[in-house]
Amino acid sequence: MRHFQVPMNNDLHRELRAIEADQVACWGKRSTWTWPNETNTGANDGDEFVRAVFKPALIKAGIVRVIEWPEPTQVRCMLWKGKKQVPGFRSVDEVHRRYEGKFRKDLRHTFSSWVAERGSVDVIPELLGNAKGSRVAARVYIHASARKKRAAVESLDGLVPALTTEHGPMLAPSTGTEQ
Repeated sequence: MRHFQVPMNNDLHRELRAIEADQVACWGKRSTWTWPNETNTGANDGDEFVRAVFKPALIKAGIVRVIEWPEPTQVRCMLWKGKKQVPGFRSVDEVHRRYEGKFRKDLRHTFSSWVAERGSVDVIPELLGNAKGSRVAARVYIHASARKKRAAVESLDGLVPALTTEHGPMLAPSTGTEQ
């Protein structure tokens, strides 16, 4: 098993302390797990967390959109015919859902981009748990923000001489073939 240390900033430390305080209030002691199940007998189910907490948060934030459409389906049921029940069918609408947008590794992308914007690109692979010196983080997870892109382009100001003078635009040298 690989030992992995996670450096924390003050915001994360504060949030984990609040979770710990909630656990003490609920069970009288700190849980072994950061996110325990309801009875504190094991870790919370990660898939359940994604379904019940993470996806709704992404939807509320506008990162992911839910597209729903009904599909009429025939299901078996028991119908009353006079005083007797007989097998039959009835129509119900089965609702299908599709998620539009990215959500699987959004937090990894966001975290990597924020760290990169603050100039610490070399430590990102290790923070993400990739092998030391891995280029995966730079290729896959780091995305420049619009602000960072704009700043990069603006840093090029002054590299190209002006093509205008106080008398108007400068023209290309004459080749003598113009009429």
